[in-house]
Amino acid sequence: MPRLILIVAFGVVITAGFAVFGLPSYQLPMPTWALGVVTPTCGLTRASTALARGDLGLAWAFNPAAFLLAGVAMTGVARWVVGRTRHVWINVTFHLTRLGWLVVLGLFILLWINQQLHADLVMHGSV
Repeated sequence: MPRLILIVAFGVVITAGFAVFGLPSYQLPMPTWALGVVTPTCGLTRASTALARGDLGLAWAFNPAAFLLAGVAMTGVARWVVGRTRHVWINVTFHLTRLGWLVVLGLFILLWINQQLHADLVMHGSV
């Protein structure tokens, strides 16, 4: 998975840059913002930046999925470090059952509802 670790590394570097230097002064809102509707990914950049700065509450308010994204990124980095240093590559395979897919769908819907409940913060807040 060499391409994946490059994407993760790029994301970590960009997030660290945003945490140190701040976010760009312009926003790239979703087209749905004109209707007052936010999507599950809205606020993810600001949430990741707040998380990188250590402001867990603000990160959670902008988008709780940032914690999942950070966990996946750090797991990928740890896998790469272990693989490079120990020459043992950790691979995990899992298959979701129908119930598992329903749980994922339910969590996705709950995230969307959460984001919509915080639409004002997501659309107008800053880090």
